[in-house]
Amino acid sequence: MNSVLHPEANAEFLEAQRYYAAISPELGNRFYEEVSVLLLEAGGHPLRYRMFDPPARRLLVQGFPYAIVYVAQNVQTFRALPDRSPDL
Repeated sequence: MNSVLHPEANAEFLEAQRYYAAISPELGNRFYEEVSVLLLEAGGHPLRYRMFDPPARRLLVQGFPYAIVYVAQNVQTFRALPDRSPDL
């Protein structure tokens, strides 16, 4: 499955990873691994996850106040978008 991170989502991901790594390298690694696993899962099975705000789907990042919001396109490509939810 082809996956593309929206430039804003990628920048937010990298900024958050640096933030957590500055607190603790282990925390930064845990955040990176958690997000990476979710991106692989969403890319491998993009229609598995529930609609959040159609056509977008959302996966919550365990242990962190982040979510992966994505849109399955042609069921071969998905875009991860920055999550603008006020409750996160």
